[in-house]
Amino acid sequence: MRGVSRNPLETPGPAPPETQESLISRKTVAEVPLTGLSFLIAAISVEKIMRRIVAISMVGILLGIGSDFRAARAAEVKESASEVNFEWGKENRGQLGSLRALTPAPQPGEPIEFEVRVKNVSDKDTHLPSGLGSERMSACFWTFYFDQWEWRTAAQLSCRSVPLKPGETASVRCLVATTGDSLTADQKDRFPFLPPAQFRHVLNKTESDRLPEGTYRVRAMLNDQLESNLIEVRIKNRR
Repeated sequence: MRGVSRNPLETPGPAPPETQESLISRKTVAEVPLTGLSFLIAAISVEKIMRRIVAISMVGILLGIGSDFRAARAAEVKESASEVNFEWGKENRGQLGSLRALTPAPQPGEPIEFEVRVKNVSDKDTHLPSGLGSERMSACFWTFYFDQWEWRTAAQLSCRSVPLKPGETASVRCLVATTGDSLTADQKDRFPFLPPAQFRHVLNKTESDRLPEGTYRVRAMLNDQLESNLIEVRIKNRR
């Protein structure tokens, strides 16, 4: 029997229908690479997100460090600028003393509050006298001179030596008072270890519980060695 020849230009007929097994097999084969590709894309996306989170966190940390550094630097500059306004006495053993009045215009017999500062201007540790465990410098070791009048506390405290590093500054507030009755409740609370004392004239040795009205040049001395700058205090009788 002779075979039937087919024209090569003849359009082939429709393909026979696929069986259910072939459809399932082809679908499974097609889905396998798609599932792997999806997993790869998801993994890449997660990696990108993690990198972005890490980058944002690092930026936040750096910004925080920068803010802290700028804040510390600003505080340091502010402290340096504030010290420019202080006047200092003569250097003694690597230290400078500064005095300023905190009571603007006291009346005769009224307590006068001062602030004294000591700064180490040497290249090694210096020392300050302290009477309490928490303080760096005690007010009880300062003497105040109002021209020819001297005010020295009668407190008797045991003294310990506290180091002051090069460039460091320590300060303490002192209350010059002659009678306990002149103290306010706040002053009694803030200065419990600084008892009142009389003014004593350095020439005729007379004592007084008040200074006459007038303007006085005031200086402070620590242990009769370190001397502060001179300031003016006006004692005015407002009555």
